[in-house]
Amino acid sequence: MINRTTRYLEEFHIVTKQRNIIPKIQFVLFSLLIIATPLVFCRKYLMGAIYKISHLSLPLFSTQIPIILTIAILAMCAVIIWQRRHITIRRIIGCLIIVIMVGLSQVIQDIYSMMSIYDLQRNWHYVTFAIYVIMYFYAFGVTEENKARRILGAFFTAFFLSVFDEFFQLKMSARVFDVSDIAKDTWGAFIGLVLIFFVLETYGAINLRKNTFLPDSIRDYKRNPSAALMLTGMFSLTFIFVSPLLTDHRYIWISLLLWLLIFVVSIIILRLIRSRSFRIISVVIIGIILMSLTGSFLAHRNDNINYVADNIIVYKGIPVPFFDLLIFQDGSARLSDKKFFFNEKDFAYLKNKKTDIILIGNGFRNQRESDIAFEERAQLIYNQFKNDITQLIVLNTPDACRLFNRMKRDNKSILFVIHNTH
Repeated sequence: MINRTTRYLEEFHIVTKQRNIIPKIQFVLFSLLIIATPLVFCRKYLMGAIYKISHLSLPLFSTQIPIILTIAILAMCAVIIWQRRHITIRRIIGCLIIVIMVGLSQVIQDIYSMMSIYDLQRNWHYVTFAIYVIMYFYAFGVTEENKARRILGAFFTAFFLSVFDEFFQLKMSARVFDVSDIAKDTWGAFIGLVLIFFVLETYGAINLRKNTFLPDSIRDYKRNPSAALMLTGMFSLTFIFVSPLLTDHRYIWISLLLWLLIFVVSIIILRLIRSRSFRIISVVIIGIILMSLTGSFLAHRNDNINYVADNIIVYKGIPVPFFDLLIFQDGSARLSDKKFFFNEKDFAYLKNKKTDIILIGNGFRNQRESDIAFEERAQLIYNQFKNDITQLIVLNTPDACRLFNRMKRDNKSILFVIHNTH
């Protein structure tokens, strides 16, 4: 009898151990799959196939209905029906937050992208690393005592895995390093955290009212789940804003240092803002800055390029240091990716704006290593998006700015890309 009991206990122990190790094996295999994915996608026909799948559509009356979007909507409806008894206000808010996060990232990232919001390639990073975080929690388990440590562990292992994967691609001839991919991966990891604790609630929910986002010491970030969420959220949010402006590998250290500076300053401000005197000083300083910029803009709103010099452009009274600038036909502008060359997709984005003239200021030194490289300085190119000819003009940045001002006075339809550096 004792031997039989002992044997049952041993078998139970073996089964339990197997149940614990299988999720870990699955987690490791999924991590390896993330690293191996670039090798698979080096095959151009696979990239093309995914693009075609993303844009398959069905005719419905006089419109085309995207198949991927239709499947996503049907799947969402099926989940709602299946889980209708478990739907709460908290889970609805969690889903809305995830939708807003994806939308915000798509607006900020992929400046020259022409992909639709439901494109598989565009959402690949968010889906992959959200699944990574879910599998991390499934593999290592969560208790109320280690919840904060699991949040930090899942998020930062995802970050370092993404960094390794992106630097690994530097050695692959068919792949291009892009620091914004790391930002999208970390954003996807944070989406996974929101999904786990505010939608699935598999490991319990985080009561934001009972926990402070700003603990008294750094050690408390490992004990307080709300503080750990705030830290990972600020980490990914600041990164998602900085990364699309400096994607080229030659700017990697500038991009990372700038992001780290903004992240640290943001955390410090959040900690100091609890002080009433600091809040007053902050409001006064921000108010002075906003009033100065608003006054400068109002005084120069009818102008175009007010001043141009190495690493500084003043457009309609607003100074733009270091970063490149994209000015649209209607006069609106945004910071853009600092590029050394434009590939076919980049040009497709510019031509899709259906402008008569694409003007590019390619730097302050003609055809040096730091300038945007072009074989032709001026040419006429066929624009398939408007079925007409578009003029492409490439000049050094100061000459391009002078030409831009002159053409805008003549009411020309012009799209202007300014490389704001030597």
